[in-house]
Amino acid sequence: MPGRRRAEPASETLPHLTMENAPIGEELRPCAFPYPMSEAEEYARDHQRDHNAPWVGEGARIHPGWLAGRMTRFLHHNYEYGPSIHARSQIQHLAPLLAGQTITVAGSIEQVYERKGHHYAIVDGLVLDEGGREIGRMRHTTAFHLARRD
Repeated sequence: MPGRRRAEPASETLPHLTMENAPIGEELRPCAFPYPMSEAEEYARDHQRDHNAPWVGEGARIHPGWLAGRMTRFLHHNYEYGPSIHARSQIQHLAPLLAGQTITVAGSIEQVYERKGHHYAIVDGLVLDEGGREIGRMRHTTAFHLARRD
């Protein structure tokens, strides 16, 4: 579990992520993600086409699809890379993820590897609510460098 749990601002210049400079096992800068109720309702309505509880209204929850997308943004908070392909997400919910708050994602790159010319990263993340309580864990796999296909 990461020790760095408070959101930190992004650097003015970000290093380009490569297999050679990936900081395996080192904690990355945690990133804050405000998620106001209006954005939660917009996500449910426009991206999920779902206007029902538990995604809208009183006590709305953060949609798992929105949450999964934070890992890409967390990695971009620390490194420049792209284009990329989201390959896999594993999410463990530990507590209700309530909309209308700012969540923080902290974590590290656990592995990089090459497959069919693509470079992949496996990134582990811890999701914290505004009070610093652990509300989720995620493992995100992304192809951060795509092989040229001519």
